[in-house]
Amino acid sequence: MKITSSIIESLNDIGIEQIPENHSEMLESYGFDSLMLVMFISKIESKLNMKLDLSSLKLEYFRSIDSITEYLNKEVKS
Repeated sequence: MKITSSIIESLNDIGIEQIPENHSEMLESYGFDSLMLVMFISKIESKLNMKLDLSSLKLEYFRSIDSITEYLNKEVKS
């Protein structure tokens, strides 16, 4: 749950004020764009005290809160 709450906090921090109740909803519908993605990565790395490998990132990992959670859970375990 810590990862999901950190994702939501980070989305709020970058200006996404309305968080989808259904975490599988596309974040694009809430204003999440490429600039916000860059800001989000910086925020989530700081909150989770981790560094993401930017060379392996795929846009599909950041489509929804669920997809971000799944991706980050894999990253934390590796």
